[in-house]
Amino acid sequence: MNKRRGFLKSAPVVAAGLTGLGATQSDAVGVARGNVVAAVTAATPIPNMTVVTHTGQMALFHDDLIQGRVVAISMMSIENESRYQVTASLARVADLLGDKLGRDVHFISVTRDPVADTPERLREFAARFGNRKGWTFVWPEPTSLNAIENRIYHHDRHGPKSTAMNHGVPMEDINPQRTLDVVFYGNSRIGLWSTFPVDISTEDAARRLSWVMPGKTPGEQMERAGPRVLTASGFWAPDNRMA
Repeated sequence: MNKRRGFLKSAPVVAAGLTGLGATQSDAVGVARGNVVAAVTAATPIPNMTVVTHTGQMALFHDDLIQGRVVAISMMSIENESRYQVTASLARVADLLGDKLGRDVHFISVTRDPVADTPERLREFAARFGNRKGWTFVWPEPTSLNAIENRIYHHDRHGPKSTAMNHGVPMEDINPQRTLDVVFYGNSRIGLWSTFPVDISTEDAARRLSWVMPGKTPGEQMERAGPRVLTASGFWAPDNRMA
């Protein structure tokens, strides 16, 4: 009997300890996730130079346009659009995304010809595609262009000096009139980045973007492993969520 009384007295303490354990585990998940993001960002940083948008606003490329967002970044030029149609391809993806563009994902189109594609010309070009909310056309300084291209075309573990994505050809030797290009996309909040060719199907492009869009955050609701547990009344719980 004394042992039973002792157990009952200690039960609230045990319960409080379990609740605290759940909070500690959740906090640990958040800290670990933050450490991973910091490590990935530090290893392959996105340049943060000043650029000009098609609306005439000056912005920091990373802090103002990318940080905390899901983004799809492409390189384009107005002159080459009739042949390579990078922007037209993204416009079809935007149609499929609907109101997710500007809410769940943002498009950033960077001109690779800043001498010809002035902010004024980019504004006119954006109007041809509907001036969509969540889609920003960017003019960088000519001296900053290489840093952006290096980040987009060399996003993997090999680092900014890699030739991995150009099949061993150094960036400076690549023909700017390239017939194949990629969209660099990812979720900057979790440091997840990848690319897809601009000529994949509209559905496939939208699907890939959806993979990195916001969803349920792991660790928000802890669950026990194993089969469902019994409630105090002796019935099976509907799931294993921890209160």
